[in-house]
Amino acid sequence: MRKSIAKLNAERAARGEVVIDFGMGLHTGDVVVGAIGLPERSQYDAIGDAVNTAARMETLTKEFHVDSILSGDTASRLRDDGVALRPLGEAQVKGKAKPIEVFTLQ
Repeated sequence: MRKSIAKLNAERAARGEVVIDFGMGLHTGDVVVGAIGLPERSQYDAIGDAVNTAARMETLTKEFHVDSILSGDTASRLRDDGVALRPLGEAQVKGKAKPIEVFTLQ
Protein backbone atom coordinates (compact mmCIF):
# COMPACT_ATOMS: atom_id res chain seq x y z
CA MET A 1 0.00 0.00 0.00
CA ARG A 2 2.80 2.41 0.89
CA LYS A 3 4.64 1.71 -2.39
CA SER A 4 1.46 2.12 -4.45
CA ILE A 5 0.60 5.45 -2.83
CA ALA A 6 4.21 6.66 -3.25
CA LYS A 7 4.02 5.83 -6.97
CA LEU A 8 0.63 7.51 -7.29
CA ASN A 9 1.91 10.61 -5.47
CA ALA A 10 4.96 10.84 -7.75
CA GLU A 11 2.63 10.79 -10.76
CA ARG A 12 0.28 13.36 -9.19
CA ALA A 13 3.17 15.66 -8.23
CA ALA A 14 4.55 15.48 -11.78
CA ARG A 15 1.16 16.66 -13.06
CA GLY A 16 1.04 19.45 -10.46
CA GLU A 17 -1.78 17.76 -8.53
CA VAL A 18 -2.15 17.52 -4.76
CA VAL A 19 -0.52 14.44 -3.25
CA ILE A 20 -2.41 12.04 -1.00
CA ASP A 21 -1.51 11.73 2.68
CA PHE A 22 -2.61 8.70 4.68
CA GLY A 23 -2.03 7.15 8.07
CA MET A 24 -2.52 3.71 9.57
CA GLY A 25 -2.40 2.37 13.10
CA LEU A 26 -1.43 -1.26 13.68
CA HIS A 27 -1.98 -3.06 16.96
CA THR A 28 -2.11 -6.71 17.99
CA GLY A 29 -4.75 -8.24 20.23
CA ASP A 30 -7.96 -10.20 20.49
CA VAL A 31 -10.94 -9.02 18.46
CA VAL A 32 -14.38 -10.25 17.53
CA VAL A 33 -14.86 -10.45 13.77
CA GLY A 34 -18.00 -11.27 11.84
CA ALA A 35 -21.38 -10.15 10.62
CA ILE A 36 -22.91 -7.88 13.24
CA GLY A 37 -26.53 -6.79 13.34
CA LEU A 38 -29.85 -8.12 12.18
CA PRO A 39 -30.06 -10.44 9.16
CA GLU A 40 -31.78 -7.74 7.09
CA ARG A 41 -29.28 -5.09 8.16
CA SER A 42 -25.87 -6.43 9.07
CA GLN A 43 -22.29 -5.53 8.32
CA TYR A 44 -19.01 -7.38 8.55
CA ASP A 45 -16.91 -5.73 11.23
CA ALA A 46 -14.17 -6.15 13.81
CA ILE A 47 -14.72 -4.94 17.36
CA GLY A 48 -12.71 -4.97 20.55
CA ASP A 49 -10.05 -3.13 22.50
CA ALA A 50 -7.34 -3.94 19.91
CA VAL A 51 -9.45 -2.36 17.14
CA ASN A 52 -10.08 0.76 19.23
CA THR A 53 -6.38 1.04 20.12
CA ALA A 54 -5.32 0.74 16.46
CA ALA A 55 -7.84 3.40 15.44
CA ARG A 56 -6.61 5.76 18.13
CA MET A 57 -2.99 5.08 17.20
CA GLU A 58 -3.79 6.09 13.61
CA THR A 59 -4.40 9.64 14.84
CA LEU A 60 -0.78 9.70 16.12
CA THR A 61 0.54 9.58 12.54
CA LYS A 62 -0.13 13.31 12.23
CA GLU A 63 1.66 14.07 15.50
CA PHE A 64 4.73 12.01 14.56
CA HIS A 65 4.59 12.98 10.84
CA VAL A 66 4.71 9.35 9.65
CA ASP A 67 2.35 7.18 7.60
CA SER A 68 2.27 4.26 10.03
CA ILE A 69 2.26 3.76 13.78
CA LEU A 70 2.78 0.29 15.25
CA SER A 71 2.36 -0.64 18.88
CA GLY A 72 5.15 -2.34 20.79
CA ASP A 73 3.01 -5.51 20.80
CA THR A 74 2.91 -5.55 17.01
CA ALA A 75 6.55 -4.51 16.61
CA SER A 76 7.73 -7.36 18.84
CA ARG A 77 6.04 -9.85 16.49
CA LEU A 78 7.68 -8.34 13.39
CA ARG A 79 11.29 -7.97 14.53
CA ASP A 80 12.13 -11.64 13.95
CA ASP A 81 10.72 -11.39 10.41
CA GLY A 82 13.26 -8.74 9.39
CA VAL A 83 10.76 -5.87 9.15
CA ALA A 84 12.63 -2.56 9.45
CA LEU A 85 11.16 -0.48 12.26
CA ARG A 86 12.11 2.85 13.80
CA PRO A 87 11.22 3.50 17.45
CA LEU A 88 9.26 6.70 18.12
CA GLY A 89 9.19 6.50 21.91
CA GLU A 90 6.08 6.33 24.03
CA ALA A 91 2.72 7.91 23.34
CA GLN A 92 -0.41 8.36 25.35
CA VAL A 93 -3.36 6.71 23.62
CA LYS A 94 -6.90 7.65 24.59
CA GLY A 95 -8.47 4.92 26.70
CA LYS A 96 -5.16 3.55 27.95
CA ALA A 97 -3.96 4.24 31.49
CA LYS A 98 -0.26 4.00 30.57
CA PRO A 99 1.59 5.27 27.51
CA ILE A 100 2.42 2.65 24.91
CA GLU A 101 5.68 2.17 23.05
CA VAL A 102 5.25 3.09 19.36
CA PHE A 103 7.22 2.44 16.18
CA THR A 104 6.99 3.27 12.49
CA LEU A 105 7.87 1.32 9.37
CA GLN A 106 11.08 2.41 7.67
